[in-house]
Amino acid sequence: MKTRHAALVAAILACGSLAGCGAPPEEALTPGPDASTVDVASVSDPAPYYDLGLGLLQNVEAEDGNSLVSPVSLARPLALLATGAEGATRTQIEDVLGVAVDGTLETELKGLADGWSADGDTFSLADSLWVNETFEPAEQFIANAQNDFGAEVYDRAFDDATLGEINGWVDERTHGMIDSILERIDPSYALYVIDACAFEGGWETPYEEGTVEEATFTSEDGTEARVDMMYEQEASGYLENAQCTGFMKPYAGGRYAFVALLPKEGTSVSELLAETSGSELAELVRMGSQGTVNTGLPKFDGSYDMDLSGTLQRLGITDAFDPQLANFSGISPERLCVGEAVQKTFIEVNEEGTKAGAATEVGIEETSMAPDLEEPHEVVLDRPFAYLIVDVTANVPLFMGTVGSID
Repeated sequence: MKTRHAALVAAILACGSLAGCGAPPEEALTPGPDASTVDVASVSDPAPYYDLGLGLLQNVEAEDGNSLVSPVSLARPLALLATGAEGATRTQIEDVLGVAVDGTLETELKGLADGWSADGDTFSLADSLWVNETFEPAEQFIANAQNDFGAEVYDRAFDDATLGEINGWVDERTHGMIDSILERIDPSYALYVIDACAFEGGWETPYEEGTVEEATFTSEDGTEARVDMMYEQEASGYLENAQCTGFMKPYAGGRYAFVALLPKEGTSVSELLAETSGSELAELVRMGSQGTVNTGLPKFDGSYDMDLSGTLQRLGITDAFDPQLANFSGISPERLCVGEAVQKTFIEVNEEGTKAGAATEVGIEETSMAPDLEEPHEVVLDRPFAYLIVDVTANVPLFMGTVGSID
């Protein structure tokens, strides 16, 4: 029996002031429900979200030590696919997610999305399911996509017109930060699952003109670059554990924050990531400030295009990509497997705030330290570091990245 493929696309968030662009698709076959105003979602255990981000960062190919991934943008389409998977295929996806997809995770993800929507325009997130008009997925899978993930469902011919629609949808939902996710659309694919998000936040305390000075950033190989370093004293932003020192700088409103982690001297960023667990990161963010800190944050930006197929298989999702072993019988009795998984990301950090964006595409085809209150700590990011953009209220990482060099 011929095996058909499906594609999963997740688009990452963006932080900063951006204008939307790109035409949205025409009316969806079945629109997702409007997000309702709800209280902040309760996350029973944030560690799996951090573990997913750590796993991605350790397995993607960093460009000169620079990388950026979105755990949230990948977790949602993976969780949706898991609702249509059975047997080992489902178990492997759940193992990478770090939690069973048994209704609890779906409720948690929906609660987070609704809370972000109700909180305003700082962080927005949307999902869509693009179904080949020659393919008929199970009604329950479509219901899961709509009810649990708020997905818009489109029934389309997989041609160039639909390719333009998909890329336009991603462009609009990421506020122009990711202008496309697909270079071509495969007419043999059964469906594409896409998650898109955009984060637009200014600093709670923007950097003033006199606080930006030229400084030297030294890469791990000793290469030096002149950068614009933004200096400031955070009255309650110091972070420290056994592997690193760092600081937390809040965005306006206080719900989101930029978290910078500088490895201890003699430790590389890759060693920091390997030696840090999701639970340790979650605890570091939960504890928050450990004192006053004088900080130095370089201005930087970057865009990344990552093929996650190999990364996900190295993390343990192998059967889903194998035409002989994949079991997506909850989507269709036809033989389905994942054909591709891609994530595109973008970030810009400057005096006003941060812009970050990402898109992930998966195709399925037929086949602590005590605070020092006397002297401020100092954390100047003049060498390679790791960083996060987090929802500190729910303790969930929206983005996780590394900076190894700055042009």
